[in-house]
Formats: sequence, C-alpha cells, structure tokens
Amino acid sequence: MVIGGLMKSSESEAVSKVPFFGDIPALGHLFRNTVTQTEKTELVILLKPTVVGVNTWQQEIERSRSLLDEWFPEGQ
Repeated sequence: MVIGGLMKSSESEAVSKVPFFGDIPALGHLFRNTVTQTEKTELVILLKPTVVGVNTWQQEIERSRSLLDEWFPEGQ
C-alpha cells in the first residue's frame, strides 16, 4: 500500500571552454561546450499491513534485544 511520497527535480549546467577563444563574441560558441544535467529523485513510502498474534510483539522485542546483545556486548 502506497501512502505518500516526495519528488525532487534539480537541474545543473556546466560550461567548459578554451581560454580566450571561448570568450570571442561571434565565434565563442565554436570553442565552448555547455552540458545541462537534470536529476529527478523520488521517495515513496510503502506500508505492508500484517496481522499479528498476541505474543508476536514480545517475541520480536526479545529477538531484537538478543541481536543487539550479540552485536554490542556490554563488556566492550
């Protein structure tokens, strides 16, 4: 189930040219290169509904705690 999202579009332009020749008024475009780049990003929030039993939450909490204890022992 999709509940929402964000979209972002950004555009950038880069100009490269040969020194001096790229600045000539009538012929400068022959010694110049312009690159326009458009980037679009999208963040979509998805939910997956799941029916759980009475003891499921307690079991998941215990499993998470044991993983944390395994990864980050208290003595270190």
